[in-house]
Amino acid sequence: MRKLLVWLICSSPLPLYGSQHENISAWYVDSLVKVFPDSPAARSKLEVPLLSARNGHTSLEVALRSEEHRVVQVRVVAPRLGNAALKVQTYRVGTVEVNSHPTDTPLAEVVRSEVGPYPDPLFPLAKEISLEGSRTETIWISVFTPEDTRPGIYPGAIEIDAGKRKLRLPFRVEVFAATVPKEQKLWVTNWLWFEQEMMAKHYPKLKSDPDRYWRVLENIARTMAEYKQNVVFVPVRTLAKAHLADRGVQYDFGLVDRWIEIFDKAGMARMI
Repeated sequence: MRKLLVWLICSSPLPLYGSQHENISAWYVDSLVKVFPDSPAARSKLEVPLLSARNGHTSLEVALRSEEHRVVQVRVVAPRLGNAALKVQTYRVGTVEVNSHPTDTPLAEVVRSEVGPYPDPLFPLAKEISLEGSRTETIWISVFTPEDTRPGIYPGAIEIDAGKRKLRLPFRVEVFAATVPKEQKLWVTNWLWFEQEMMAKHYPKLKSDPDRYWRVLENIARTMAEYKQNVVFVPVRTLAKAHLADRGVQYDFGLVDRWIEIFDKAGMARMI
């Protein structure tokens, strides 16, 4: 009987609240906080409360750190109340290399003084995540509350399969009766510029495959629309083609039209 009890304790899933098991740590992080690869393991609340209006989004992060290389699986249990469940999207937070800070910005106003890999892009979460030893990885969870959702508290959880241990981090979303209007009246933009020549510096394949530029632009337009941006800066001077005709200069705005149509089709070209 004693052997059976010991076996049950060792093999049963254990809850994890920002603690450590078998050299692996997992903890909640506020979605406004950047987690770096060298961020040390930390502790978080036993359960994270999130607030959401209907037809609105709320987000949180989960940081994972292992002291040795291992492969884990992450599953998000969508917040549910009765038969109703909120919609969840999960991502792995990637990094970009930052080699310098703006010279006119005080170091006290940057995220941190060190340069190197900074968290920024969101990639679709794969079924398995490879954790390098002594490196922190971050999972981004975005929760959407449909407009017809009944107000109340919706419990959910993040489940981490780390081999011998099944780690579980609960969270809950409190949904209010307030509803985000369908029509957005606030003008929103991140002042992004998408000239082909400038983008080719970051996407070398655009130089050899001009049509790829337009496919990438379609993806960008859809993503910007999904994140509620509605102002489009059109690089007219690089898109409009000038040529001499009838002793004067004429302009071909065909590429301008194509550019605007892409963002208009995505539903974000409310102000051009």
